[in-house]
Order: sequence, then C-alpha cells, then structure tokens
Amino acid sequence: MQVRKSAHGKLLLFGEHVILRGYPACGFTLPLLTTVSFTPAPKAMSSTLNPEIPQDKAHQFFELVAILTQKCCFLEAHGAWDITSTVPLQGGFGASAALCGATAKIILEAYNPTFLDIWSLANTGEQHFHGRASGIDTALALSNGWCTLYPIPNELPKINTLPTPKLCIVIGCIPRKFSTSELLARTLKESATSPKIKDLYNTLGTISAKACDLLQSLPGSLAQQLGTHANNAHAILKSINLSTPHIDTLLENSIALGAYGGKMSGAGGGGAFYVIAPDMQCAHKIKELLSSCGAEHCTVISTLNEVS
Repeated sequence: MQVRKSAHGKLLLFGEHVILRGYPACGFTLPLLTTVSFTPAPKAMSSTLNPEIPQDKAHQFFELVAILTQKCCFLEAHGAWDITSTVPLQGGFGASAALCGATAKIILEAYNPTFLDIWSLANTGEQHFHGRASGIDTALALSNGWCTLYPIPNELPKINTLPTPKLCIVIGCIPRKFSTSELLARTLKESATSPKIKDLYNTLGTISAKACDLLQSLPGSLAQQLGTHANNAHAILKSINLSTPHIDTLLENSIALGAYGGKMSGAGGGGAFYVIAPDMQCAHKIKELLSSCGAEHCTVISTLNEVS
C-alpha cells in the first residue's frame, strides 16, 4: 500500500543564527511542497527512487532514510520511493527540511505520531544535512501559516501560531556560495572568539525579538516597522559577511522602487531574500526588477497569501 506525505517550503523572516544564541525567530510556510511517496516491497528487493533524481542526491536520500529508520526502529524501509518537489534546491527555502518532514511522516505513519514526534524525527534528518539544526526550518516545513519560535535549551523551540498579517512580500533567491553547515560553523566560531561579533549577534537577536513582538501585536504600521527592522538586521548580516554584494544590490534597488525594507533569509552566502512592499503594484514592479537583475524564483505573496 502506497503512503504519500508532503511538507512545505518556508521563508524565515528574522532569527537566522541568533536562535542558537537564545533569541526568537519568525517565519511562514510557502506555497511550495515536497511530496514523498513510498510503496513497501520485500526485503530481498533493493529500494528504488524515481530515476530522474541525480545519483548523488539519491545516495543522500537513502542515507537519510537509513538514519531515520534506525532512529525509530522502523523496519519497512525497503520499497519504491518517489520524490516530487516545487521547493528550489539550494535556494534557502527549506528544501532539505521539507524532504525530512515528508519522509519522517511516512516512516512514522503506522505509529499514530504526534506533531512533536514527526518534528523531532525530521530534525534528526536536518542535522544529517547540516550538522546542526535549530528546529526552525523543520517546524515551518511541518506547519501551515505564520509562527514565532522561542528557543528552549536542549529542546526543540516553542512554536506560537500567528494570525496571518496584512503584508505584501516579494521573495527571491540567488545561488548559494557556501553550505549551511559551513556558515553555521563559521559564525559560531567567530562569535566565540570576537567580542565585537558577539555584540553584533546580540543586536541582531534584539531586532528579531522586536519583529516577533510586532507580528503578535499586529499594529497598523506593521509593514513599515518590519521593513525598518529588516533593513537594520540586514545591515548587521552584511557587516559580518553573511550577505553577498548581489543580494545587497537587489535589496537597495527594491527600496529605491518603494519597498519598506528587506533582508537576506536563512544561513546566508546567497540563497533566499525578501522585501516588504507597500502594495501589489509596487510588489510587481519589484518582482520584475529582481528577475531582470538575476534573481531566481521571484514571487509576490499578498496579504491574503495569494501568489502571483
């Protein structure tokens, strides 16, 4: 009997890197899905994956399956697997978290799992890909909507579901130059050895906390205030070499067209970014500009989560 499960792509608005330092994060699920299907087969048969998946990615996937099945003593991992996804790879939109989430759902299907069971197993898979995982990406991959996440020492973060705010956001990405694991290792080392860098991360964490508070209180000037926080946060991320000149230019050009602000999203070194626009007309102009300047997967997300 075939089992078929999905998980979402995500956009992290605030909190990258600083949730590992005790500060909150916030983000929302994107209308992008990774779907994994599994049809069990006798153990004597080799497991298969849809042939269009590159060999190196297939090897990584079966490593993931082995780790997750070993973690929960699941014995029926032999069979035909199939992966389809609209989450861009290496785009900073949570492709690995979505894959881990959908796969964890399948492996735990027979055990009537709770959300926490699935989340915990998915995060084990995310650690396989990145070496360390805060739980943000997998939480968003398994959720549906907007949320804030508050770190708890030695546990997964606490999730607070938010009402959908009235915002108009343009998202996009550029190819990444470094992996998440490389960037995490670098930032943790730098903050441990440089008081100045540590202070910058603390300032970044304070900005993230203020943004989380705004998303819970939903003031009338939400878009403008979030735009200002995004600009301030990006300035810090740029100063510690987590952004790239290409993203910096894309954000500057977007602001020149009328955006309230924007920032990179995720670990850095390229990948995802977003800008907050005052309305749909401005957002579409920004989207066209970004696409013409080399940004990929540019999408406008309206206040009602309409995608164009």
